[in-house]
Amino acid sequence: MDLKITKEKMKAFWEYGKFRLIAAVLISIVAFNVLYIVTRPTVPAALKFDIIHGGANMDAGIKAWTDDLMGSVLTENQKEVNIEGLSLDDYDTYSAVMAVTSRLVSQDGDLFILPYRVYSALGKGDNLKNLEDPIPGDPKGESILDKLTLPDSISREECRITVTTMLDDGSEQATQEICGLNATKMYGLLEIGIVPTDCVLCVPDYKKVDYENIVRVLQWMLDNKMEYHVYTEDGQ
Repeated sequence: MDLKITKEKMKAFWEYGKFRLIAAVLISIVAFNVLYIVTRPTVPAALKFDIIHGGANMDAGIKAWTDDLMGSVLTENQKEVNIEGLSLDDYDTYSAVMAVTSRLVSQDGDLFILPYRVYSALGKGDNLKNLEDPIPGDPKGESILDKLTLPDSISREECRITVTTMLDDGSEQATQEICGLNATKMYGLLEIGIVPTDCVLCVPDYKKVDYENIVRVLQWMLDNKMEYHVYTEDGQ
């Protein structure tokens, strides 16, 4: 039996076996990716803070915000910050509302920064927290708005809207609620890819809401992000 490897044998092997070799490589890659996804460590939702906004993504600003939030703003048990832009300016109002609604349904996001048109549609459907409602379990019975110190350039009344709630008997009840804060003059939003014109800061109406960290992040933004700061690629 001739076991000598020759150019002709290598050529024949490649000609007739290359697809098997390529398939084996692809299968190995897919298997590795599946194994990584299944076994990689994940941070529980309660230990991470997610900000979802309607703009694009500016990596340098996102890094700087993440460093600041993890360094001195969020509670010590928090392990991760995610800031994600949905580029809602590319969508009509209906499509933009559906994109955000999918996040609300999956309870993905602790704080939303949305165009007013999207905020208004979601708020009217009773999908957002009323910032005037007392925080459950708060010893003083204070609301999110009670705990915030607003700058003179932001009025709490600017985003009051009519919210329609469905009652147990099938009837509808309309109330006037403040479900967001006007962020039009919060120019620091530009740092993470948000043009602040007609933007609103709002809180989702989940059963479990991280009120403490939401208040901390909102106050940090009100204190530090009214002006725009240019960051370098390393977030400095």
